[in-house]
Formats: sequence, C-alpha cells, structure tokens
Amino acid sequence: QYTFIPSSQSPVPSKESLTSTSDSEIKSDCYIYAAIAIALLTALNIVGLQQGKWTQNLLSAAKVLGLLLVVIIGLTAIPNSATPVESASSGTWGLAMVFVLLSYGGWNEAAYICAEI
Repeated sequence: QYTFIPSSQSPVPSKESLTSTSDSEIKSDCYIYAAIAIALLTALNIVGLQQGKWTQNLLSAAKVLGLLLVVIIGLTAIPNSATPVESASSGTWGLAMVFVLLSYGGWNEAAYICAEI
C-alpha cells in the first residue's frame, strides 16, 4: 500500500531550494526581533501600569480571537471528499496510545512541580 519515493524525486522541496540564507543568519534575526519585542514591552511597562494593562489586554484579545478563528474555520470547513476510514489494528492503536501517553506526561510532571511550590 505504500509508495517509495527516491530522495531525488521527493515532492518536498529541499531547504537549500527554499532559502539562500544560513541557519546562523536566521537565528540572529530571530534574536534581534525577540530583543526588540522584550525592550518594547519593558518600555511600555516602565511608562505606566495603564499602558502595560492595555497592551496585555490587546495581546490577550488577539490570542483569543485567533483561537476562535481556527475553531470556526475548523467547524465550517467542508472536506473535499468523504473517504471511509479503515479500523486500526490493535498494534497500531497501541502504538498511537503510547505517544498520547508520552505527550500527556508533561501534565503529570507539572503537577509534581506545583505540589512542591
């Protein structure tokens, strides 16, 4: 059922074909933008509590609206075709559950940390 695609015919473009900049240039740009954002937010908080509160409310509203937009698009999107789903065998289902349990393990560790505080 699986099709092998040789690496020379891969449908995914290589990293080199997408950009000509190096990883270090990209990382340094990210650090600059992060430093600017931190400096800007720090300056807003230094100016006064009112401006800091307004900025925090604005950014929180943008986050919530973005999440709502994702949910609305997900609920209203109509798939192109409905294909029947085959039932998973017990081996693949068990393997999927291992990864689910590993991803939720962080919540367990967070509970340990909260208990220590």
